[in-house]
Amino acid sequence: LPDCDASDINGLDALVLGNYSETSHTIATLTVAGLLALPLVSNALDSGGDGWLEDTLVFTETIVLTLALTQIAKDVVQRNAPLVYDDDVPYEVRSGSPHAARSFWSGHTATAFSAATAYTVTFWERHPESNWRWVVLGLGAVAATTVGVLKVEAGYHFWSDIAAGAAVGVSVGFLVPILHTEW
Repeated sequence: LPDCDASDINGLDALVLGNYSETSHTIATLTVAGLLALPLVSNALDSGGDGWLEDTLVFTETIVLTLALTQIAKDVVQRNAPLVYDDDVPYEVRSGSPHAARSFWSGHTATAFSAATAYTVTFWERHPESNWRWVVLGLGAVAATTVGVLKVEAGYHFWSDIAAGAAVGVSVGFLVPILHTEW
């Protein structure tokens, strides 16, 4: 098992110790999958195919950059996940899981926020006056936040992992599409 001392964890992050739920982890993963697929389908329907390929390439670039930054951070930081501190979690999960020492930052959360933000930016660019922009923004934010909360409930991440993942996801999800627009 990775070397870990729960007394080294800040007060906010310590609140999640004892959380473990494979169901929450599975639901979070399925929600991320939905956040990756739904924007592509919605964009195709909304655009009627006009500009869909370009938007899909920008969306893909956004997700790939988010995933690459996440893997670099995880390899550099190598922070233990909350489930590592819990003796009630099966030993195989605590010791054999590739996620056990790769908690910072949450890749699920970063990907969810990146996908939701990239689609929101694309929708806002296509419909600058539509009131539906706020619905797209709100639904994306709720879905991405749900992913983060589920990953905490699953025992895979601390709150600080979620906050960092959200910040990275929103940043990349905003910057990549904006950098592809005409100024």
